[in-house]
Amino acid sequence: MSAEQLVGAIGNRLLLNYIDIIRDTRNYANAHASIDVLTNKIHDEVLPYVRKSNKQYAEGMYELSPAYQSLKKQEFSTGKDGIGPFALNITNLSLTQFTHLCMYYGKEVADYKFGDLDAIQGEDRNYIADWLSAMVNAHVDVAKDPYVFALNVNKLTYSHANFLIRAGKGLSTFTFLAQPILKQYAARVNNGGGIYGKNIDGTQKQSSVFDNRKGNIRTQLLKEHLTMLE
Repeated sequence: MSAEQLVGAIGNRLLLNYIDIIRDTRNYANAHASIDVLTNKIHDEVLPYVRKSNKQYAEGMYELSPAYQSLKKQEFSTGKDGIGPFALNITNLSLTQFTHLCMYYGKEVADYKFGDLDAIQGEDRNYIADWLSAMVNAHVDVAKDPYVFALNVNKLTYSHANFLIRAGKGLSTFTFLAQPILKQYAARVNNGGGIYGKNIDGTQKQSSVFDNRKGNIRTQLLKEHLTMLE
């Protein structure tokens, strides 16, 4: 085969690939609107219920308090960390859709009605890829409006948020993660991620420092909430 014939053969192969993609019933075009459409959905339908409104002036010198400084440090130093996990899932979503990846979740979680990982739209009829893109957008703009922290999307919950979105839960992903007890749990784990030595209950750490600490925090939170119910 000559060089000219080789170029023609490659060109014909590319054309056939393009035709296969265009004719594939699973091919879709979802770039009909801005990512801000779903971002606005979060602002309108979730944030009013999970973000504390501040309708009065802050106390004088509040910006110098350790609480304020710690909050701003978290927003600016860790806010951009969420870009990678969600961007990676956007790429991985194309692969799972191409291979029609499904998952058996077990009878124990059947009531949650998780969808297959090759789905295009979630239960709210919005594109799963759009939700993942909206999360990337939210972390890119975290310095302007760090609302992802109000949604409890952070280092501890990145994998959970990605899974729920990929499983088709859409907007309900954020109403679930923003539950007060989950926000308390995430805050304590993230704030104590670099602590070494003894566990909360005073015992010495054994295998995994991080896993032990998470288990202790879960136990402590459960005790606190059970006490409030008494």
